[in-house]
Amino acid sequence: GAEDALLMGAFIGQVAHTVPVPIIGVATDPAEVQRLGLMTSRYEGPTGIVGVMLEAFREVGMPALSLWAATPHYLAANPNPKAMLALVEHAASILGLGVDTGELRQVTTEFSQRVDEAMESSGDFAEYVERLEEEGQPAMGMRGGNSDQLVSEIEDFLREQG
Repeated sequence: GAEDALLMGAFIGQVAHTVPVPIIGVATDPAEVQRLGLMTSRYEGPTGIVGVMLEAFREVGMPALSLWAATPHYLAANPNPKAMLALVEHAASILGLGVDTGELRQVTTEFSQRVDEAMESSGDFAEYVERLEEEGQPAMGMRGGNSDQLVSEIEDFLREQG
């Protein structure tokens, strides 16, 4: 049977797409998160299947770790290859595996270019991303008066790109 478990997920946070994807770790043994140099979570609230599984592993004494990628809230309606790549790379590093990420890297580059093009076409969006970069922390929820408009603009642009 299994000796330990590694789970992965993503959450919508107040982070910019232009910075490295923040990865947060949650483990049955909190010392493991520190040992791996991951950010810790202070989230308390509703959970999904990953949280339920982590608690089940804790109850039976099986070591388990979940990795969470913070994704920009203004890109929430789209799959995020940059977050996927960050999770795969962290998981491969933790497990000591070599993983061919060439195709995912290409998709990530194309995705980033499309989002950057949308950002360049909207001064408000560019200013908002700059504020997020300055804040630099993955936070839950949205702030700012124009965020709904910015979300709509970026979603419209990405829909048009196919």
